[in-house]
Amino acid sequence: MDKKFSGILLVTDFDGTLSCGGVCEENVKAIDYFIEGGGVFTLATGRGGAEITDDVRAVRTNAPIITMIGAQVYDTENDTAIESYYLDSGAADIVRKISEEIGDIRLIKVYFGKTDHYFTDADPDEFEKGLAQINSLTYKIVIWLTRDFTPDEMKKAEEIGGGKYNVCSNGADYFEITALGVNKGAAVLRMKEKLGARLLVCAGDSNGDISMVEAADIGYAAGNAIDELKKAADRVTVHAKDGAIAQIIKDIEREIEQK
Repeated sequence: MDKKFSGILLVTDFDGTLSCGGVCEENVKAIDYFIEGGGVFTLATGRGGAEITDDVRAVRTNAPIITMIGAQVYDTENDTAIESYYLDSGAADIVRKISEEIGDIRLIKVYFGKTDHYFTDADPDEFEKGLAQINSLTYKIVIWLTRDFTPDEMKKAEEIGGGKYNVCSNGADYFEITALGVNKGAAVLRMKEKLGARLLVCAGDSNGDISMVEAADIGYAAGNAIDELKKAADRVTVHAKDGAIAQIIKDIEREIEQK
């Protein structure tokens, strides 16, 4: 087969961009076609490598997967993390401030690679016990609210990070905390350099995808993406349910043929 996609690295968010209630057959076929044509395809997701489920593994990739919004790069063939970027115990103070200034916390999840710890703030003692678990082997922290946050609260959470931690979100009702400089954008740039790709194309739908869409040579927003991502993107494609990644690959192929 003609290797028309050689040198192109395509990275997409999973939930809400590649998958919308499942990965459609159109996307699966397009990804196979892209890889067979010499392209490199992978994912950048908020999920942890240890929790990569069958639905994610069912999608063909030919590069390691960026997980935990960039805090980890995971080799699915060998089931092992090949890059790890950790938080420190000071991140507990950020969780406390979000609890105090935004409130309505329902659940907190602390990621330690293959072992995840959950706790709630229903009881102050349990809340503090949970925060005490945060240490130098913590990849990220996810804070779920009892409701959707507002755009102003998203900005507030970012401000609480204080330039010491990265705070973003891949959903409407939770915040994610990683170490400063640890995000999908930094991860895709490292991958582009390591693979020697000449063109980086990224696609996403949520706040946590903005950094990689901005880092890409061509950044796409799914049609269902939040407004902030659409503003940051170079292009807006179709809704995730309509095969957004398949449409992006068609765009890439059309532009190659026009040259």
